[in-house]
Amino acid sequence: SRLRMLTGRTAPSLRMGIAVAASFLIVETLAVCSLNVATSTAGCFATLYLIGVLAISTVWGFGLSAVMSIASAIAFSYFRDWPTERLAPGELEDWISISVFLIVALVANALARQAREGERFFNLSPDMMCITEADRVIRVNPAFVPTLGYSLEDLAAQPFWDLVVAEDRDNARVQLGQLPGGADPVRFQNQVTSRDASPLWVEWNVAWD
Repeated sequence: SRLRMLTGRTAPSLRMGIAVAASFLIVETLAVCSLNVATSTAGCFATLYLIGVLAISTVWGFGLSAVMSIASAIAFSYFRDWPTERLAPGELEDWISISVFLIVALVANALARQAREGERFFNLSPDMMCITEADRVIRVNPAFVPTLGYSLEDLAAQPFWDLVVAEDRDNARVQLGQLPGGADPVRFQNQVTSRDASPLWVEWNVAWD
């Protein structure tokens, strides 16, 4: 849910991104060095540097995440075997590390961009869209409010079946129970109850999630 909140908004300022990236690098380096000493091992915890890369790549653009990836890869090369001293990241394996970190940043950016686009479509669609289980409504889009009259808080606080007209619940259960388990949507109709208690026919396109 925190990831969805972040990806659904405009990215914070670059200055904040730099501060967050620097904080991640400091905390990750301290954690790697401390764990190396505490466990008397080396090289086992350096992948902690990927956490900051993923976080920055998810919220900010590829430019900052690329810089974060390079900085994390350099820190990875310096401190993964700490307290063994390594003066410079010049070996082939260090360049491989930088490449891996950049690939992770690129993939995370692409996934975050898709999440933001999906979030905008979900929120701006004039058609009602919902994700639901039988016993609870997981999420609905704002189109439910003008169509049915409920607030988003009202809809999230009740089971899906409470929205279905009582006389139509058995029929709706049968139709939902006959849905195939694939990703292709299936269309069916049922009556739902609006906030003023009047019934309303709705045609659903339903797909299993």
